[in-house]
Amino acid sequence: ANYIILFIVATSITYFSQHIPFFWDNVSLVSRLAAYYYDTNFQSLVLPNEIDPGHPPFYPLYIAAMWAFFGKTLAVSHWAVYPFLLGTYWLYYRLCCLILPSRLHIFALLLLLLEPTLLGQSFMAGIDIALLFATLLALNGIFYQQRFLSLIGFILMASISLRSIIGIALFG
Repeated sequence: ANYIILFIVATSITYFSQHIPFFWDNVSLVSRLAAYYYDTNFQSLVLPNEIDPGHPPFYPLYIAAMWAFFGKTLAVSHWAVYPFLLGTYWLYYRLCCLILPSRLHIFALLLLLLEPTLLGQSFMAGIDIALLFATLLALNGIFYQQRFLSLIGFILMASISLRSIIGIALFG
């Protein structure tokens, strides 16, 4: 039942946010870069100096690929975040089930769904939800002793942003 709640919340957030434009650092870290890749038909992974923020290009490439398949729209940008948002909810809840007694699972779920920073980031089509997903994937791999899961999480973290590359060192 709790997984159904997470699915409904993630779907609702994505549906209601699909008209919200890129803003703040998501313009320079996501939309401008994704537009470059999309507009140049992915001819080069190397960005021009004037738009290169110095971060790894995975996420803008991912958004550009989603645009190439489904159309260059805000809705597509937001629905591209949906798997990361749903995965974040699932991985968080999975950790809670391992760490907390079952009577506290509902409170952990409420904390997740009502936490203002996560809620705010969930409405934006930025890199932060993907970064949180990758971090939780690595943590799940560690706690569940699944090295492959941790490896995938660390690879995703390293391909999303510079701060997550630094964050990987915190796991050491």
